[in-house]
Amino acid sequence: GLHHGVSIRRSRYIGVLKNGNRWQVLINVGRHKRYIGTFVTEKEAALVHDFYSIGINGKSGKTNFNYDEELLLQMVFSYYD
Repeated sequence: GLHHGVSIRRSRYIGVLKNGNRWQVLINVGRHKRYIGTFVTEKEAALVHDFYSIGINGKSGKTNFNYDEELLLQMVFSYYD
């Protein structure tokens, strides 16, 4: 829905949309949007978006937050735990 011309589903984060009282993550893969999942908090959804964006696109992936290489490695290793 729209509220004063702005979608109320919109998030301040890339790839994140509000769905009811949860937050969905969508990511562009080529020309297609792919559904990743639904999360409780907007920030958690934004972090998940970033993880997938970097995983698919490498360092050129669009992210919501800045990451140094050490943090990226921690994210990858924690994914496999």
